[in-house]
Amino acid sequence: MHNKKSIKSGFIWSAVDSLGTQAIALVISITLANILGPSVFGLVAMVSIFMAIANTFVNSGFNSALIRKIDRSEVDFSTTFYFGLVVSILCYLLLFTGAPYIAVFYNQPELTALVRVMGLVVVVINAFAAIPRVKLTVNLNFKVQAKCNFIALLFSSITALVLAYLEYGVWVLVAQQLVMNLINVIMLNIMTPWRPREKFCNESFKELFGFGSKLLVSGLIDTIYMNIYGLIIGKYFSAAQLGLFNQAQKLSMLPATTSTSSYNTDQNLFEVNSRFRL
Repeated sequence: MHNKKSIKSGFIWSAVDSLGTQAIALVISITLANILGPSVFGLVAMVSIFMAIANTFVNSGFNSALIRKIDRSEVDFSTTFYFGLVVSILCYLLLFTGAPYIAVFYNQPELTALVRVMGLVVVVINAFAAIPRVKLTVNLNFKVQAKCNFIALLFSSITALVLAYLEYGVWVLVAQQLVMNLINVIMLNIMTPWRPREKFCNESFKELFGFGSKLLVSGLIDTIYMNIYGLIIGKYFSAAQLGLFNQAQKLSMLPATTSTSSYNTDQNLFEVNSRFRL
């Protein structure tokens, strides 16, 4: 009975998190688009594929593998953390070095600074939220995750709106991401205190990577497929046109991202299976 209640609560809070944050984010996005114009969103969309690919490598399916594992241990958590942190730093170094080439590819000089800052904000900072989020998912505690996401979204939205009215341009969206990720990481670590207590373990890595590598490949294919149109449009058309396409794409995909087949619901189903196996 306890398991059934936990599962039901998990589904409810997962749905609240997904629907609530998507709805608020949509309203804020439309408001910011009216203030900033489509070209600002286009510039951010130009670098989104590189950030998405980097995050896919950082995760490498390890989080899902850790959730799925029956006898997960502190060694597994520590190994996953070390791996994610090292890969995030390596990915950031690649982004930092490759930023000028990305700017040349799009013929947008301002992208050099944008890629370097967003890489730090989106890739490296997020690595510190991975284990607390996994632990909460293992315990079916989607309520805490939903609260963290909502508070982070609230403060990041306020920050973005203030900076937008102060005419900070594309850096409004960068600051929004920074505040969102930073608050989320801080709150998750406060609500689920954790630090690595074990050394990196090759055996644990091999076991987790055996499952995670399959998710890595599928994740890369999905990420490239979802972002390839933006890459092509950004290359051959203006930033404003890409911004309009990107916003239209988000709107068209909104029902799918908030449906029962969304990522959050998949997490629930995944962990339900894990719980019953324990």
